[in-house]
Amino acid sequence: MLVDLVCPACQVLLPEGRRICPKCGNKVEPEKTHIGFIDVPRKLYAYLVDQFGPIGAGLVAGSVCLILLILTFGLVLMRSVLRH
Repeated sequence: MLVDLVCPACQVLLPEGRRICPKCGNKVEPEKTHIGFIDVPRKLYAYLVDQFGPIGAGLVAGSVCLILLILTFGLVLMRSVLRH
């Protein structure tokens, strides 16, 4: 599982891919890390798990994570090369 969501009000572990607590009805969002290559795949995974299941959504979200990570490191390397 990429996202384990627990409702802060009633401490219920939400079923995979769900954002609304079945007990109290509160909308629960994962905590943001403010790191793009981590936050984007987590949101994408929660959206895709209903359509593709946990394995398919994990593969898609993992691929997006790797692509964003490679782009981030590539941009950092290009900036360091261009400075010198």
